[in-house]
Amino acid sequence: MYARGILFGKMKYELGDHAFIRCPETGLEADIEFKTKGYFSGTYNAIGGSIKDKSGKNLFELSGLWSREMFIKNLT
Repeated sequence: MYARGILFGKMKYELGDHAFIRCPETGLEADIEFKTKGYFSGTYNAIGGSIKDKSGKNLFELSGLWSREMFIKNLT
């Protein structure tokens, strides 16, 4: 977690890291990146990632904001 706006502006907390989730029953793996806002551009609370099958083939693409609306795009 990052704290932005400590010295100036409005203070805001932000997540920034990767999360790897694997289902032992199906073998599906999700790789989710919690993106941090850049100094001059970008947006707060953004995510991106993918869901892959056992062979490593991308099945879905994830995007959006974890605090509002997230999207999943079927790649197959």
